[in-house]
Amino acid sequence: MINLMALQGIKVIDLSRILAGPLCAMMLGDSGASVIKVEQPGTGDPTRQWGPPFLGSESVYFLGINRNKRSIALDLDSEEGVNAVRRMVKDADVLVENFGNRKMNQFGLSFEQLRDINPHLIFASISGYGDSGPKANRPGYDVVAAAEGGLLSFTGEAGGGPVKIGVAMTDVCTGISLYGAIVSALFARERDPSRLGQKVCGSLLETQVATLMNIGMNYLNADILPQRHGSAHESIVPYQAFETKDHRYLVVGGATNAQFQRLCEAIGCSHLLQDSRFSINALRVRNREVLLSELKNVFASETLKYWKDKLESCNFPSGPVATLDEVFSDPQVLHRNMIEEIEHPTAGLVKVLGFAIKYSSTPCTVRLPPPLLGQHTREILLEHEFEEHEIREIISKHVIGS
Repeated sequence: MINLMALQGIKVIDLSRILAGPLCAMMLGDSGASVIKVEQPGTGDPTRQWGPPFLGSESVYFLGINRNKRSIALDLDSEEGVNAVRRMVKDADVLVENFGNRKMNQFGLSFEQLRDINPHLIFASISGYGDSGPKANRPGYDVVAAAEGGLLSFTGEAGGGPVKIGVAMTDVCTGISLYGAIVSALFARERDPSRLGQKVCGSLLETQVATLMNIGMNYLNADILPQRHGSAHESIVPYQAFETKDHRYLVVGGATNAQFQRLCEAIGCSHLLQDSRFSINALRVRNREVLLSELKNVFASETLKYWKDKLESCNFPSGPVATLDEVFSDPQVLHRNMIEEIEHPTAGLVKVLGFAIKYSSTPCTVRLPPPLLGQHTREILLEHEFEEHEIREIISKHVIGS
């Protein structure tokens, strides 16, 4: 039995803001790393102001992606603030940033500059478009990357305009991808006798293009431009949400011929199995409108509960489009501990989302509440061998906040 957390002993400097970078750094902290979040004095991470809702003076948005971190407030536009970061980097394992190449060079905190201080550092960079190329210096935003990366071209109802996904999934996928890349880089460093670090780059655009999956492959290999199908699938029929009698929606997934047969038998439509237009998936896709028209009429004839019970009884892949009150009271969600709680110094009891991955020997934990802005500034400076007179001096220059 392993008693340590997976990343216990790893030190992370988090220079990132908004969502993708802070999410990545939080996941490192959840896995046991010690994470120091560097923020601008006075304002901090912009998501501190992204509300309502707020718990006390803290935005719920910020609280959701910054647990298991300590906060130091440093003005990176000052020489003293940058020098403080450089001193912290000396014994760090990972630095996460999303300022971009140009700004990090201006700070004097680029990968090349920090490698001279700490050759073992994993320098993890998130940007909108990557660290080279014609768009490298453009700012990155989730919905813009979703647009330029193609996602919005096929998301939405048939015949309608582009629809943004409710959660900033391009940001989220980028943060999760960078988390995995950092862990891989740490593992590679351990296998290297010289223990040299490296630069790891993730971008919103590249993540979005990489996650186009079958839609991207359809275009690359068959020149098929995707259409909008609402909740339906481009290549599988039926595989979508159907409205029921009480105006709720049930999602069904008939991904194989055998599943289509089970669905038809369960909902009293065995006659569809005798129709040659629906005998295999390729034909069901070709005759999508005819088949879906009949299925929509059938599902509209009974309530959500009726169809949910009917399909669950034969273990058919289906589920209601749940509202969040239903999600967070779902017995399976509760059983898998997808709600965690932690006491915050000013916000009180904060509920946060649980861990998607469960480890048998090195579980993730919520150990620290999301920090107040600059809450740990003096503590962190003292840990990095700042003398009291140095701290007083940089306080007088308004370099730090607490």
